[in-house]
Amino acid sequence: MRNMYPVTSRDDVCVFEGRYEKRFFEIYTQHIGFPCAGISFPEGKYVKHVEDIPVDVHGGFTTMYEKDGMLMIGFDYGHVGDYHAHSPEEGGARYDLMAIIKEIIRVIDALNAVYR
Repeated sequence: MRNMYPVTSRDDVCVFEGRYEKRFFEIYTQHIGFPCAGISFPEGKYVKHVEDIPVDVHGGFTTMYEKDGMLMIGFDYGHVGDYHAHSPEEGGARYDLMAIIKEIIRVIDALNAVYR
């Protein structure tokens, strides 16, 4: 089972919120030092586990939570080979805001294709 980090920590900081194709999304940083993204799941659709979502995303979906009455699914950039503030490794891949937004758009398009 994957580690699940809910977006409820007082230390989480929302960096960007937006909408694309009628979906809400947010990018935030967690207290553990790496960026994360959340995307609203298709209205009227449901999955029991994030592992059941047949869409490829960076590192896989790692969390599911509710925000303002919406079911949100999330992924993060805190995997092996990713840079984060508390990484013991030098370097690591860094993702800027635009790269994360492009990934979100790609994932929303894929979700829309699967969950019509």
